Amino acid sequence: MCSLTRSTASHVCRNILAGLGALFIIACAQQPPKSEPRQSILVAGTPMHGIQGLAWGPDGYLYAGAIAAQRISKIHPVTGDVEVVVDAPLGEADDLALAENGTLAWTAIVAGELRLRQPDGTVVTIAANLPGINPVAFRKDGRFVAGQLGFRDALFEFDPAGKKAPRLITDAVKGLNSFEFGSDGRLYAPYWQAGVLVAINIDSGEIEKIADGLGTPSAVSLDSRGRMVTVDYLTGKIQRTDPKTGATELIATVAPPLDNLAVGPDDTIYVSDTANSGIVAINPTTGAQRTVVGGAFSTPGDLAITTVGGSEALVVADSTGFRFVDPVSGTVNRPPFNFAAGGSLSIDATDEVLAFADARSGRIHMINRKSGDMLWNTMGAQAPYGVLILNNETVIVTEYAKGALQQYNGSAATLIMDGLDGPVGITWAGPRSVYVTENKSGHITLIDLVEGTKVRIISGLDHPEGLALMKDGRLAVVEAGAGRLSAIDLGSGEKTVLASELPLNVPVILAPQAVGMPAGVAVAADGTIYVSCAGDNSIRKITVGSN
Repeated sequence: MCSLTRSTASHVCRNILAGLGALFIIACAQQPPKSEPRQSILVAGTPMHGIQGLAWGPDGYLYAGAIAAQRISKIHPVTGDVEVVVDAPLGEADDLALAENGTLAWTAIVAGELRLRQPDGTVVTIAANLPGINPVAFRKDGRFVAGQLGFRDALFEFDPAGKKAPRLITDAVKGLNSFEFGSDGRLYAPYWQAGVLVAINIDSGEIEKIADGLGTPSAVSLDSRGRMVTVDYLTGKIQRTDPKTGATELIATVAPPLDNLAVGPDDTIYVSDTANSGIVAINPTTGAQRTVVGGAFSTPGDLAITTVGGSEALVVADSTGFRFVDPVSGTVNRPPFNFAAGGSLSIDATDEVLAFADARSGRIHMINRKSGDMLWNTMGAQAPYGVLILNNETVIVTEYAKGALQQYNGSAATLIMDGLDGPVGITWAGPRSVYVTENKSGHITLIDLVEGTKVRIISGLDHPEGLALMKDGRLAVVEAGAGRLSAIDLGSGEKTVLASELPLNVPVILAPQAVGMPAGVAVAADGTIYVSCAGDNSIRKITVGSN
């Protein structure tokens, strides 16, 4: 009875009751009720989604910016309480700074804009068409500078009122990153990839080299004694440099990547822990560390079931780098940061390889799971989302913007199916066929990989994304538009809600805004279902039946 659809079950019951009468009524009354799906949190979430810029405010709070989430937050340095100050899309911030009067400035590096939030809360763009705009700082007298990095190496002075044209201070810099003014009025800055620290006179443009050989310093902040505190993006080293002698000492090391830092009035060092959406406070004397706020992810995306050490595990895509999750304890293991492998929005795994797709950059790549070596890497796909490993050299990918399902082996692409309406999620339907979600039209489509045919088997879903086959043969699918996980009976089309009010739908800059960070779903061997929820950076666990 429990496996039948509602209409079929009703018909069968009427026939049986006609023959067995009251005896069947008694038997049915003795059957235990069907258990409801149970939702729990496997990995707890965080209030922020990745952090780049970090600054100390005159109000005694920390201010943090995020590029992908396009949001600026205000954080209590002791309690870790978080308040959104500028929400998406205006809050895209790689670096930020605060003036004495509370004016907040930030650099929207992707948009190429310099933005201000005035003390009354008004947000204005004071300069545009500045690709690679990155570091920004206020001097105590109100003067205001920002630099470009990558597209052009240059430092400019800006009018906070936006009435005067920017003034070029110097273009003799080499990869300026987050900087700060000293008490002498000079700007203390790192040359990010050159490992050099400098001081710049913003009137004359004169540059003094203070130290070199510092690796990849991504930010400089000054302590109460005017010493330069730096953070190394790739190694996580927090170091302190005497600007008079160039002598440098190691204070502490935090797991990279680390993007920015701020020094509080008591010289406590606050570091933006991008990969964990957090802030780490460091004692400047002992190097002791304390987490102010943070969790396990930057922003989690697609996920898959794999094995680690012979046991079942989840592998989760993340905007700053994948990680493994123990499905029982919820323990998260982030492999050592690999800048070349980088982050992604989607992932699949075998015991030998990991495959990635990133709708932000159009990048698809595959790495050797044991060594971490890149097997192949290709660019130019049109918003690739779902990825399935066909073999240890080849993947199948949904391309949202192209409306296609394609096969990739390195840069060699073969079209399998086009005419799809915003394809996102993909899972196996058999040895030669797959199910694909069409996010725009609300369909689930069955595609035969050999014959190259497609059949839309389910319709009416609310922006479906990730999907996976359940143990009972139904399809579990995330309806991102409704914030729910549904089970679809492939025979009858009947839909059952397994979980609702899931925190989904996080926009990600450069990815299609209708999808953003995709919600993934995976089913374990025992039937337990796992869903990634980028809305609060959590992983949810859905238990169905007696599992």
